[in-house]
Amino acid sequence: MNYRDWMHYNRSRSVKEDSSVPDEVFVQRLWFEELYRNPLTTRDGRKIRVLQPGFWNREAGPDFFHAAILDENGRLQTGAVEIDLGPQQWRQHHHAVNPDYNRVILHVVWQAGARDFYPATDANREVPQVELSSQLKFPPAELRGHFSSGPGEREIGARRGACAELLSGLGDESVSRILDDAGEYRFSQKQRLFQLKAEALGEEQALWLGVAEAMGFSRNRAAFRGLAQRVAIGVLQELDNDLQREALLFGVAGFMPGATLPESLAASSYARGLWEEWWWQRAGWQERVIPREVWKFGGVRPLNRPERRVALMAKLSSPENWRLFLRLARIGDYELLKDFFAGLAHDFWDRYCTLPGLPLAEPAALLGGGRLSALLFNTIWPLASHGNADEVTQQLRMAVSGGQNRLQKIAAARLLGERPLRGLKSSLLGQEGLLQIYRDFCLCDYSQCRDCGFSSLVKKYL
Repeated sequence: MNYRDWMHYNRSRSVKEDSSVPDEVFVQRLWFEELYRNPLTTRDGRKIRVLQPGFWNREAGPDFFHAAILDENGRLQTGAVEIDLGPQQWRQHHHAVNPDYNRVILHVVWQAGARDFYPATDANREVPQVELSSQLKFPPAELRGHFSSGPGEREIGARRGACAELLSGLGDESVSRILDDAGEYRFSQKQRLFQLKAEALGEEQALWLGVAEAMGFSRNRAAFRGLAQRVAIGVLQELDNDLQREALLFGVAGFMPGATLPESLAASSYARGLWEEWWWQRAGWQERVIPREVWKFGGVRPLNRPERRVALMAKLSSPENWRLFLRLARIGDYELLKDFFAGLAHDFWDRYCTLPGLPLAEPAALLGGGRLSALLFNTIWPLASHGNADEVTQQLRMAVSGGQNRLQKIAAARLLGERPLRGLKSSLLGQEGLLQIYRDFCLCDYSQCRDCGFSSLVKKYL
């Protein structure tokens, strides 16, 4: 047996073992690597062309998002793709009653089986279904040999974009300049948006909404915005004490138990006091309580749980803290704001992530550096820049990123490939620039980079 024969035998044996009873991740990777014939034939005989398989979702929800297909009539459909081993898993996994799956445009299964089962969304829309195992580009024994994505691409869930090769020819200074320019453009949009909100709602309520949205990340931003709209900062300022403010926020958020306190919480004096205070207030607020299903808990780190963020909002809303915060926000000094939020300690939530949960090994701050950076960029500095523009601009250009969020990681994978970010100026401005480019180009492109205009823009920097 020569080397070629040995490699073919070894590859065939391992792939045969994988593909005979594949797991879902293996099938997801086949989709990610685009190892299927295109166009594909749906279970009911229609032809569809996949323009873009989408970005691999590593959190709760459909397996791929930002996918694009052309139906047999040439109509463009964009949305999510769900991958399952068999058709019945759509029902078994409760996708049919989960609103998050309403945006699914294609259900991909490994094997369809003898019985027909066509999935439908919560909105009762039928989802086209494709059997993948019968429509592969290569025999199953050869599939693994055609995997071409790097470990970084798989971890992030996005393939290297066409512009990455062009950017790889630029030095770090030039790439940083492109990202910073995009970041400054993004900040100018934030300034204008805050100004419009302040004109419509008043400066303090606009600031309160901005704080709430920063607490929500991407998954719970809408829920936190709804909470801040229902319970305005002016209402909280009029309450008598911290317990009343905290109970109202937790109650309207939908985090308080019903008519009786569960046995699991009865032993907690904090939970009992919060619940008893909410019980006095709930009659006037019951119709404004946010439904529990609006909140997204899947994929949220324990320290980032919504309950801890609501506790921080409660601490911030006391008249004394709010007056100080408003004064610091108008100044926009990073170090002063950092110290201010570090001082918002909570006797219970510094040590717990949920009401009935186990205590943390050691206390943890309610607000980390990443959230503070987002709050500064999106809300506080846009406010402060109206009266302190030069100082804000200087701080913005010097600020260090508090870490990348999921979308920034996707943008980095698309634009920079395997290029390490530490080789660039890891500024907050640059990270926000990555996000702006992703939104302006990647999320507007459904052609796998063929029709994207970012490369033309990059050439202007050469």
